[in-house]
Amino acid sequence: MRMTREQWKFLQDKAKLIEFAASKGYVLTDGEAYRPAVTAWVNALPPESNLQAIRFGVQEIITYPGTVGGLGIAKSLHTQRLAQDFNIIKPDGTLAQSVEDYRELGEYWESLDPQNVWGGRWEKPDSDHFQRTPKV
Repeated sequence: MRMTREQWKFLQDKAKLIEFAASKGYVLTDGEAYRPAVTAWVNALPPESNLQAIRFGVQEIITYPGTVGGLGIAKSLHTQRLAQDFNIIKPDGTLAQSVEDYRELGEYWESLDPQNVWGGRWEKPDSDHFQRTPKV
């Protein structure tokens, strides 16, 4: 039940963020919300990893050399439905791309709850990432 409460609070804060963004003239569209565990695992592979897949119903292994990995972490909060990436259209109609483009919304997100984290503050910024870090 505790995870459900965390997810519920995250969803409530996302609604507040969307309303705030609209009041400032931004348009938000969904980026990645839920991420299956297998996708998080693939994203966490070292860069230039080879990925092999078995085609169902066929005795064949397909290799995807050097096409995956290095894009994420295996224990992403997206897998727990506690993270959301947003595509943001600025009031001037252009797509937000930089940390500065996201800053107003990121700071607002963090002001809603101490458990809310904006990826724009990370050492390797992920400006479109908004998450709720569950209490341990």
